[in-house]
Amino acid sequence: MKAEKIKALFISDVHLGSKGSNSGKLLETLKMYEPEELFIVGDFIDGWLLKKRHYWTQSNTNLIRKILSYSKNGTNVTYVTGNHDEFLRHYVPLFLGDNIKVVTEKDIQKIYQSLMQTSVLRTKRSGGEIWT
Repeated sequence: MKAEKIKALFISDVHLGSKGSNSGKLLETLKMYEPEELFIVGDFIDGWLLKKRHYWTQSNTNLIRKILSYSKNGTNVTYVTGNHDEFLRHYVPLFLGDNIKVVTEKDIQKIYQSLMQTSVLRTKRSGGEIWT
């Protein structure tokens, strides 16, 4: 099945590092789309839990590899830090390569306003937000 091209995809509260994270299911969902923009909006990595105990699965690694693959293929990736991944705030703004950036929630407001000024239409699918 060929991935559907879309303008933007938003994911949040994945909590990699927690036993409740469903990274495998998210990975299967991401394989269905080819976004121009990927927004990871807070709590992607659960630094609070990882600080207490190490819990990392191959599925978590595969999910990160998919996101890096998106980037390699031209998707702009914006990672907005949340409270569970606040450890990343020490490094923001952080630019990894040409199209991966780590920002704070203050920075995302500017990005969001810019995105909304483009011709982006919003549709709702399977309980999540997918922008086409």
